[in-house]
Amino acid sequence: MLEPRPTLKAIGEKAGVSSMTVSLALRGDPRISKATRNRVRKAAERMGWRPNPVLSRMMSEIRRQGQGGFEEEVAVLTVQPPEREEKGTYLPRLYDGIRDRLESLGYVQSWFHADEWVSKPVAFRTMLRTRGIRGMVLCPFLPDAMLEAIEWDRLALAHLNAVHGSLQAHQAHPDQYHNMLLLLDALRERGYRRVGFATTLDIDERVEHRWLAGFLASQHRGDIDAIPPLIRPMHGITSDAFIAWCREHRPDAVITTRHEPVDWVRGLGKKAPDLFAPGSASPLGPFAGIDEQVQVVGAAAVDLVTSQLLRNESGPPEHPKTILIQGRFVSAFH
Repeated sequence: MLEPRPTLKAIGEKAGVSSMTVSLALRGDPRISKATRNRVRKAAERMGWRPNPVLSRMMSEIRRQGQGGFEEEVAVLTVQPPEREEKGTYLPRLYDGIRDRLESLGYVQSWFHADEWVSKPVAFRTMLRTRGIRGMVLCPFLPDAMLEAIEWDRLALAHLNAVHGSLQAHQAHPDQYHNMLLLLDALRERGYRRVGFATTLDIDERVEHRWLAGFLASQHRGDIDAIPPLIRPMHGITSDAFIAWCREHRPDAVITTRHEPVDWVRGLGKKAPDLFAPGSASPLGPFAGIDEQVQVVGAAAVDLVTSQLLRNESGPPEHPKTILIQGRFVSAFH
């Protein structure tokens, strides 16, 4: 016979708080201090309390259908308003994935921009508290000052940048390592063997060297010829440097994150390599490459936040999760 679930009153007597405080603490309400929430949860777990997944699912369905008087609000923090971004590029597609996923799950979504709030950190924290916002998606390229304005202990977070210093949070991003291997496999199937890779140090660091790792792994396996990658500081890949590198190593294809080689290769005449993009953020227009499925990446970040809200979790996780989304090879970007 199953043991009866402990009552809120019984848990409160054990933890030394009221039944109302127990109810709020077990729901992760930010009005209750983190220390009290932890004390109540530990007391409840010792008494055999467990979250009710059926109730969580029911509340999720109520939000989705717009029933009831309560609607959970999730914040999305971007560098600047989405309408300033060039349509069809990486960030707008990412935002579409976030927006559509929150809408499909029934959450109210509020978009905030670092441009507006970075100079008002106290007002930003106060506004989030006043509105009862417990979850937030952190978009790429946020300045450190904006990140420092966030109350990590109070929020359920997920971020979409590969690098955020010492930030302990769940994250979602494209699987650049797998995507590079996928692209190289597609190039080999099309007869390319001498494949080069050209990028800048800032981009290489931003993706934590995953494109480079995939490229070097393919060389190590003997899949492609060993052409040294061209990696320079942001303004270090000049026309002269790129053309000299091409003439020295004679690649028949170049995977690049830069748009300038589109013009530079014309100076190589018949010896010009074909260009390919390692990700959908690469500004190479109609060239072939990897579609990183960035809408799916945005949706995955939302799932990381909302799953924490359903479990009443907040603050830096003990074991941060990373969701990697695999892309697909496309013959041209549109």
